[in-house]
Amino acid sequence: MKEILEILRKRGWYMGVMESCTGGAVANLITNIPGASDVFKVGKVTYSDEAKIEAGADEEIIKKFGVYSIEVAEEMARKINGDIGLGITGNFNFPREVFIAIRVKDKIVSEKINVESLLTDEIEARKEMKREVVGRVLKMLSNCL
Repeated sequence: MKEILEILRKRGWYMGVMESCTGGAVANLITNIPGASDVFKVGKVTYSDEAKIEAGADEEIIKKFGVYSIEVAEEMARKINGDIGLGITGNFNFPREVFIAIRVKDKIVSEKINVESLLTDEIEARKEMKREVVGRVLKMLSNCL
């Protein structure tokens, strides 16, 4: 993430994230880096449908495609402020699908990933799956830049 933020800094770009199932894990990773405020302006945890709508996501897209969908992740990425917009939504219960969308200016790249954990402790399993999603987000961001 440090290298990603440095690229944004050199380009004079800003980044915003709208997260759901990751609960702010990406924003936390970003804000652990000194000087992140130079390029990170907004992070929203929109855990409920209502929160996503209040943050600007189109209610009709949520109704049409379901909150756990590529379309909603893309809508989240579109509606968050920044030259880079990140949207993450998904479900750590079965079928354990997470949808990630990254907007670079007006272009969006998105994907669905399946996350798994062999841990039996539900809380630890969720933490592990969040780490997996954050790792995938870092790879996607690197590829987009």
